[in-house]
Amino acid sequence: SDAQLAERAAYIKAELGTGITSCECESRFKRRCCANLLPVQAWALYEAATVGGLLGPIGVGHGKTLLDLLMPMVVPCRVAVLLLPSKLKKQLLESDWAFYGQHWKLPNLAGSRWQHPGRPILHVVAFEELSGAKSTDLLDKLQPDLLICDEAQFYTPEQVEQLARTVDEMSVDV
Repeated sequence: SDAQLAERAAYIKAELGTGITSCECESRFKRRCCANLLPVQAWALYEAATVGGLLGPIGVGHGKTLLDLLMPMVVPCRVAVLLLPSKLKKQLLESDWAFYGQHWKLPNLAGSRWQHPGRPILHVVAFEELSGAKSTDLLDKLQPDLLICDEAQFYTPEQVEQLARTVDEMSVDV
């Protein structure tokens, strides 16, 4: 029900929100403020936390990027890998991370100077990086215990095969 979704959203915001009320969402990023979860985001994060993962066919513009970033914070893990198209990786690292980080406690970004004790590490990997001889063992090296697959419908058969092997070998939640 709407009341349950509002209650879940409030709980998640209390746990993962930064509490910052003054932001640059509209002035700097020219986007609607992201301080509050959309109902579909509240539902998805609740479900993922409850069952340990999510297959979420969520529409364009309904907040999947924030879900990608908060998933490691609600599904217990040490190391998460977010797989997404290269153009989305660039946007996430150059803009989205700062945009969402104003209002939400995000996981530790792999390679970042700033690390928050107790938060999982998030590696952001373009799924194109999984193709090619040098990167065939990338997931084996990172040893994630959570995979977040954005835009999975565009993965090549080889990428799907590599993900399946990783899941089989490492008991990874997908």
